[in-house]
Amino acid sequence: MSHRIRVYISGPLSQGNREQNVRNAIEAGRRLIEAGFSVFVPHLSHYMDETDEFGHDTWVAVDLQWVAVSDAVLRLPGRSSGADAEVRHAQHLGIPVYHDIEELIANPPPKGDARFHALLRRIAVLHDAKQRDYGRQHDPFANVRGASEWGVRPWVGAMVRATDKLRRLQQYARSGTLANEGAEDSFLDLAVYALIALILWREEQGLPPYGLGSEWQRVSLGTVPGPAGGEEQERAA
Repeated sequence: MSHRIRVYISGPLSQGNREQNVRNAIEAGRRLIEAGFSVFVPHLSHYMDETDEFGHDTWVAVDLQWVAVSDAVLRLPGRSSGADAEVRHAQHLGIPVYHDIEELIANPPPKGDARFHALLRRIAVLHDAKQRDYGRQHDPFANVRGASEWGVRPWVGAMVRATDKLRRLQQYARSGTLANEGAEDSFLDLAVYALIALILWREEQGLPPYGLGSEWQRVSLGTVPGPAGGEEQERAA
């Protein structure tokens, strides 16, 4: 099965003609599927929540998760502070944003080796599984942070663990065998500890977290004029 580029379709939903906005997003999605892309059309949530029972904060939290795992974002025309927030989030994560569907089809974002992306997914699964054993409910890195109890900065503690894996791989390179865990496990653990060290280092430096950090979990969408001259919050698509 060929690898399809994942495209998140961003555009107005509650601003303007809601039904037309949904149709525009569906048409864009169908065009991209026909061109060989895999699409996520958040506007279809309209049929799940026509009365906005969940509220815009819930849909923002849902939609930004999907933006984060997309390969590209297609921004449809039209005013939408929610869509603008999605674009900012994509740009923050280095995800390319297109404003023209034909440009996206003609010049899609480059994709690396599918095996590399498969390993990244495996690393995420490995991290989640080990968190249940070593982390705490609100801190998946609690075991690594324990290094601070010995006067060692947490990110340095992660790199000490990474060095252990590196030493094992050096032994494997010399002898061709390992006594306990295999070489593949050591490669994966080395990558995991390097990522944990980067996260903890950025935390120590006071830098914002990658992905859905606190600065993205609640995005201010502003207000738009309501039908009776009042104000209502604009639903993010």
